[in-house]
Amino acid sequence: FCLSNFSPPLKSPKDIVWTYRAHGPFAASSAQGSFTVLLTLRLLGRDHLDQGVTPLFSYKAEKDGKMLEADLTCLYKASTWREAKTDVVHAECKSFSGFERQDLIRMKSMSEAFPGSTLIFATLRDSLEKPDIKLIRPFVLAERQKRLRHKPYSPVIILTGTELFSFRGIVDCWKGKGGLFDQLSERSYELSDLSKLADATQQLYLHLPDYYDWSEAKWNKRKIKKGPP
Repeated sequence: FCLSNFSPPLKSPKDIVWTYRAHGPFAASSAQGSFTVLLTLRLLGRDHLDQGVTPLFSYKAEKDGKMLEADLTCLYKASTWREAKTDVVHAECKSFSGFERQDLIRMKSMSEAFPGSTLIFATLRDSLEKPDIKLIRPFVLAERQKRLRHKPYSPVIILTGTELFSFRGIVDCWKGKGGLFDQLSERSYELSDLSKLADATQQLYLHLPDYYDWSEAKWNKRKIKKGPP
């Protein structure tokens, strides 16, 4: 690493154990998720030239005696040319490793400290593994329940290498992938809204139904339980 001390091997080559290691900026041993943070930031501000994004990188803070931590927090505005609300966005970023319970706890803490903020789980892998889905999905369903009850909730966005590595934008990168990817790419006019983007990525990577289909099913189930008036 830069400015660190390094002692070159002075022994005979026969006595040195040689190994191979990844080389380059995306080597997991050196990047440690930093490039995922930068790619997430690039994605948030690239689709429209009038978007406003103010980032804060990898920090720790304290609120009411509770420690808060995120890889990336942004003030996000869909447009700086017209009236638009400012969203608070928190991101947990991984390179090619899976998400852990501690990552989920950090995002839950952010959601509680900033009610209504948007949460992002970003990874450079092409999809989520089963343990990731098992970890994140119950949390997303709990946030959907809050929304159903008209309480402050956190839209949860899932980003993978499909979106982060794309030079074509978050909608165009889904075109041609088939199935649900193609269907959702046709709703580009809606995906500038972070809650709409959250709903789309939850369908793609957590295998959840569309929020409105899900909420309608919930209401119908409640009506059946209550019975006829």
